[in-house]
Amino acid sequence: MMTETLIAKITKANGLNRIEVDHESVEDVLGGGWAINEDRATHVSHILGDIPGEGIRYAHRVKNIRQIAPPGTWDNKRTRVFFDLEPAPELAHLIGQPSPVGKTHGPVSYVPTATLVIGTNTVDEDSGGSHAVVRGISVFVDDDGIVHITMPAGTEIRIKTGAETAPRPVTD
Repeated sequence: MMTETLIAKITKANGLNRIEVDHESVEDVLGGGWAINEDRATHVSHILGDIPGEGIRYAHRVKNIRQIAPPGTWDNKRTRVFFDLEPAPELAHLIGQPSPVGKTHGPVSYVPTATLVIGTNTVDEDSGGSHAVVRGISVFVDDDGIVHITMPAGTEIRIKTGAETAPRPVTD
């Protein structure tokens, strides 16, 4: 399984007040207590903090899983996972941008990490698909043939299908 980025919706009720009012560290708030599957958590490589109405405010890399609290611990009904985090400069271009998953109903959603990382590289092939970055635009083609494109907000994109780009016959 390829690595994923967890997008955490941070609201006043689930952490924003702890950061802004109580001055708790972003790493502690963003890295703590997400109700997610334990196996899936092992594939989380990054966490983005999405503030509804503002967009991405925090971008962090997962150093490791600090703790897994099984159901029944602290009145949990689901497994809770806590991560140790550090800043992720490879995702800093997303700060201030809309969430890559758009509006969601729950506090957690996921995106393949390869679709978010921007830098300069050649085509990378791995078990999850192919990834390349061209002039800051990330293009990822997963094993199902689905194309994921990540670019800064405001970037124009034009898509042509194979039929539109096929050579036209020459007539005299």
